[in-house]
Amino acid sequence: MRLRAISPLAATVILIAITLAAALLVYAIYNSFFSAQTKILRVEFTSASLIYVTDTVAYVKFSVKNVGTLIVTNCTVKVFGGGGQMVSFNLGFIDVGETKEVSKAVNLSLIPGNEYLMSVEACHDSQKYMNTISVKCSGG
Repeated sequence: MRLRAISPLAATVILIAITLAAALLVYAIYNSFFSAQTKILRVEFTSASLIYVTDTVAYVKFSVKNVGTLIVTNCTVKVFGGGGQMVSFNLGFIDVGETKEVSKAVNLSLIPGNEYLMSVEACHDSQKYMNTISVKCSGG
């Protein structure tokens, strides 16, 4: 029985097809790995101030910016006052690069010169990001 080899042209076409398939596989793995690495959920305070008005009223002013690469589907900012008091602001949806601002008088006991905590919690699907800062109360 006599065996015949494939032609050089057919062998070249098969080798090119195998090379292209391998290159596509490597590209797909590389692309999925690095695109997963660049999906970041992050929100930062760009400004924050607490101003004493009366013993039970304070003026809260802050802005937060979505500095990540994911859309924030829900964002909540909490301000913690004296005696375990807390006020919460629901900012809702924040697009990538977008900044949201709040300026509001609230029922909160603060003492000028003291520092109080403000926290921001951002969510995207099941991911959560939280950042807390300390802000000195002014006024009085």
